[in-house]
Amino acid sequence: MLVKLREFFRTAYNFFNRIRLKNTDVTLIASNCNGCCILHDLGLKFNSPFVNLWVEPSDFIRRERGVDSQTLASFRSALVGACLPQTLLGTRAISWNL
Repeated sequence: MLVKLREFFRTAYNFFNRIRLKNTDVTLIASNCNGCCILHDLGLKFNSPFVNLWVEPSDFIRRERGVDSQTLASFRSALVGACLPQTLLGTRAISWNL
């Protein structure tokens, strides 16, 4: 009963948030998977280079201090070690959370 009630309120909450949303062409930058959950709840495209990515808080703050559209376009993908996908941020490699 409690689960159904929670689902009902969450569905209603997401519905009203979708109605209130004016800009649907956004890029959400988050240090973990919470950004994807927000995009999913709002029914938006995953228009972010940070989908399924987990970044250490110190690396995330350092990265976001000077972020712009040029920086977002400069991501380079690489396979490191046992075929784990990683992204190179300058000289540091951060792992994808798959």
